[in-house]
Amino acid sequence: MKRSSKTKKISELLSDFLQNKKSDNREVLSPLKLWQEIMGVHIKSETKNIYIDKQVLYINIKNPYLKSDLISQKGNILKKIQTLNKNIINVVFN
Repeated sequence: MKRSSKTKKISELLSDFLQNKKSDNREVLSPLKLWQEIMGVHIKSETKNIYIDKQVLYINIKNPYLKSDLISQKGNILKKIQTLNKNIINVVFN
């Protein structure tokens, strides 16, 4: 690895480091907060249980009609989830 001839001030390095940490923190959202941020408070209130197991987000929905709507939108929902947490590869509605 070549060393850059351009030097940076410590304050610039620290601000770069802190900006990178802020973007990393979005990936550490709990499953419940992730679900609420993607779908909103109303959909979250219709949810019984949410957990992640082996990179799969499992979501238990109370309302069967809402569940069928969410299953039909699974692809779009998964894309939105992956923007916030790249580790999730699938979503299962129970």
